[in-house]
Amino acid sequence: MLKFRHVREEELDAFWDAMSVAFAFDRDKEDEDHIYKIFEKDRMIAAFDESHLVGTFGAFSLNMTVPGGALPTAGTTIVTVLPTHRRSGALTGMMNAHFDEVIDKGEPLAALWASEAPIYGRFGYGAAADEAAVEISSDRISFEDIDREVSVRIVGLEDALTIFPPIFEAFRLQRAGTFVRSADWWRHKRLRDPKEERRGATAQRLAVAYRGEDPVGYIQFRTKDEWSRGGVPIGAVTIDELIGIDVAAELALWNFIANMDLMTTVKMRGRPIDDPLLWTLVDPRHLSRTISDGLWVRVMDVPAALSGRRYQSDGSIVLRIDDPFRPALGGTFKLDVEGGLGLCQPSDLEPALTLDASQLGTVYMGGRSIAEMAAAGTIQLDGDTAIEADRLFRWTPGPWCPDVF
Repeated sequence: MLKFRHVREEELDAFWDAMSVAFAFDRDKEDEDHIYKIFEKDRMIAAFDESHLVGTFGAFSLNMTVPGGALPTAGTTIVTVLPTHRRSGALTGMMNAHFDEVIDKGEPLAALWASEAPIYGRFGYGAAADEAAVEISSDRISFEDIDREVSVRIVGLEDALTIFPPIFEAFRLQRAGTFVRSADWWRHKRLRDPKEERRGATAQRLAVAYRGEDPVGYIQFRTKDEWSRGGVPIGAVTIDELIGIDVAAELALWNFIANMDLMTTVKMRGRPIDDPLLWTLVDPRHLSRTISDGLWVRVMDVPAALSGRRYQSDGSIVLRIDDPFRPALGGTFKLDVEGGLGLCQPSDLEPALTLDASQLGTVYMGGRSIAEMAAAGTIQLDGDTAIEADRLFRWTPGPWCPDVF
């Protein structure tokens, strides 16, 4: 019979061995030294078959931005099960242990990045925020208007560790799905530059956008020098992160990248769906975008979560939340919104809208349309109620999480 508990210090090697098999990587002590700077050992859970460690599970204690506010969130991470114990109940057992911990800590939300999309819906997680991988030719990055008061300067790592965080913090407050980055997160994850991640490109380059002397944006990028057989440069820029406190700052950074010699293509893996780049390019037809799911959200405490975010419209709605994995977390609740502030409480009124836990997670951050889900038949309700629910839950700007965890 499998058992599930927190990992002891002497079991950490077995934990990493199991994770390296499941995630297909070779262990590296330097990597692990960096990871331990951000991981929380007291939140590492494992599945055991007698004395054998056969599954891994962890969590980050995050302060995540939600529409109009921020809430404590369990960042579910490093979830693996060895192939010897697939379909044995290992994941279910670890997830239950994780949820017990989340409830004990009073975290209203849990969130994760799904390595495989079909896995997590049954545990109540919903795909709440998409992202776009973008690619464009450098010579097609052109804008009608650029703020000439914004200049860009290359900086080193130590300067970046000082300059980048306040810019990100100003940005974070505007965008649901982001979370507070600690100093260790910046040094040991966000700005860390391991050689194995370069894939033939340069080391990470860092630059800051200034309006006068005020930092208003930053960029992390790599370049890869390539030439055609005829001696024509066909180099590529890969952007790891591009953040501005306003659109003008972001466009100045894109313009900086477009003017790099010998580079003909610009790529970036993750951008928000409502990226202003789409609306500001002179010829957006040349911007290639591939959409995929990003952040998944699980509501652990319905009243706290719905009362803890803001709303762009006032109104009231009675919801029933069905939670097959954790029935005690479901029930019927009345949400009243006045002046953008929500109050959610248990109710014995007849619900106008019924969602399962994963659907609530999907719509919670304000980036998904209840009306579209109803039109697709995944939610059963009449059109007027769907429109009213949409009016309450939608939020601008849409959610986006630039950190994979």
